[in-house]
Amino acid sequence: SKHYGSFVDHIETTDDILECHAITGEGTHLLKIRTENTASLEKLLAKIQSWTGVTKTTSSIVLSSPKETTVIKLHSHK
Repeated sequence: SKHYGSFVDHIETTDDILECHAITGEGTHLLKIRTENTASLEKLLAKIQSWTGVTKTTSSIVLSSPKETTVIKLHSHK
């Protein structure tokens, strides 16, 4: 997309955005964000929706996280 470069710039300079993934399916990108409360979430969504090239956002709110880790087990091939 012609707006991809500016989209990535916005992602990299927005502190509440923890991760960005290009995805298949209905949307094109999945953002993992962490905000202080629903008011700050609403503000961030308005900001993202104002970015050039963003036509739609869909939100899912995490209620609980039974597992959240950044560690993966690597299997060695001997």
